[in-house]
Parts: sequence; structure tokens; C-alpha cells
Amino acid sequence: MPPPSEHRALIEAGKDILGDVLEPGRILDEPNYHYPKALGRAAGLRTEGGAVQTKVQPDLAVLPEGWDDGQLPKSRVLRVDTDHPVPELIVEIASPSTAARDRGGKRELYRALGVREYLILEPGRPDGGDLPARPARLTLYRLRNGDYLQADGGQNPASFPSGTDGAAEVLEPVHSEVCGTSLRLLRPEPEARVSFQWHESATGRWRDRAIDQAAALLTSRAEGRVEALLQLLERALPEAAYPGAVARVAQHWAANGLPTDVEARVLAIAVEPDRWRDHLRVPTDTD
Repeated sequence: MPPPSEHRALIEAGKDILGDVLEPGRILDEPNYHYPKALGRAAGLRTEGGAVQTKVQPDLAVLPEGWDDGQLPKSRVLRVDTDHPVPELIVEIASPSTAARDRGGKRELYRALGVREYLILEPGRPDGGDLPARPARLTLYRLRNGDYLQADGGQNPASFPSGTDGAAEVLEPVHSEVCGTSLRLLRPEPEARVSFQWHESATGRWRDRAIDQAAALLTSRAEGRVEALLQLLERALPEAAYPGAVARVAQHWAANGLPTDVEARVLAIAVEPDRWRDHLRVPTDTD
């Protein structure tokens, strides 16, 4: 597997993504998946000692709709020989040392178990290290009539208009039927790690943990800025003398955004409160 820090980061990113597009309780983080020895033998899965393997631990598994981890007898434990559900989607984060196993024995096992979609994420290796760079890869297998068919995308650099996003490497997206959206890998800079992203159709944006954290920070800062400005206005435009003025400004900002040089405009109102509409460009109710 990739270095633990990157491997763990990608698991967390995948968990965030799947939790955003599906119910978070359906997402199992590194569950123990037990199955009969016959399935392990047929898939060619064996331990280092040569024994037939009867358990795997995928990086992520998605339970069917209507199920969540709390309904399992034991958290993050699935068994084939019980009434446990078969995951709808399994995600493995592969490295050169595990890719053959992930594409071979595990793929055959998940096919036999009836897992609807199987996603293999290979983060590759960025430029700038002691070892040569290695391209990222995203492979999605979809169950059709008992066989896994590879979905389009995920192997080549994106060629669509929004594909590069100014980044060093962006793969063509793959569309997950389970998630109901497209997924992709992006390396923002040659020496950076890959980012696992999902497409939000409502906004047309590609989202990931870093983007969401940055957006939340900017939103928080913007909200704090607006609150501070409104507090200044409450002092300059007391309700007794200017009834409803601050509320009208707040409504206008919410609908139209803040004007240019808003801080200077608010300070000007302290000198000329009667001209608050002019300074803040707030139209009268009849305009």
C-alpha cells in the first residue's frame, strides 16, 4: 500500500466523498469482510504462509441503501455466511506492491460476492522525489450479468474544457452508478499528492476535502466580516433615529454582496449618517 500517511489520507478523503454523496452511516472504513474458504480458494487469495485466505479488509465499503453500520451485529464486520448485506461499492487504494492482487484475486472475490461496483484508486508518485514519477490511475469495475466490466475513464489525462483546472495531472472522470455522480483524481502540482474528487452537478464544481475546508474557512471569515460591519452600522445608525436601516442594509448585502471598499463606506456613515443609502448604494424601497 502507499506510505501510511498518504494511504490514510486517501481513505479519509474517500470516506468524506462517499459520505457527502450517500448516507455517512453506509460507509465502512477498513471493515473486516469474512467469506467461505471456497471463495478464497477460487479467487487465489492466500496468506503469506500459503493458507487460503478467508478475510479481506477493503479500504472502504458502501452498504446498500437502508443499511448502516449500526445495524450490523458488530461494527465494521461483514460475513457472507449470515444475513449481512453485500456492499454496493468497494474501494481499494493500491500501490505497485498491491495492484496485481487488487486487480486479480480481490477483483475476482468481489465479483463472486456480487459487489455492484469495485473502484481501484492508484495515487501514483509525484515528481521531485528520489524515485521516478508514476502516473495516477482510477479504475472502476461494474457488475453486469455476473461479470465485471471496466467503466470508461480514469486512465488518461482529461481532455474536457474544465479538465486541467491549472493542475499538473487530471484524469478523465469515471461515473459511479452507486454514487450517482462522477469521480476523478487530480494532482494540483507536479510534486503534490493526488486529490480524490467528486462532481457536484448542482453547482458544476469538483469537490474534495481541501476545497470544502477552504470554502468553509472563507465563508466563516466572510460571515465574521459582515457581522462586524453590521455592528458598526448599529452604532452609526441607531434604531431609534434610523428605524430599519441596518436591517435594510443586511438584506441588500445578502442579495447583492458587499460593495467595493465597504469598510470605508461604513466609516463615512459615522460622519454622514443621513447619507447611509448613498454611501452603501442601497436603493430606496421605491427604486
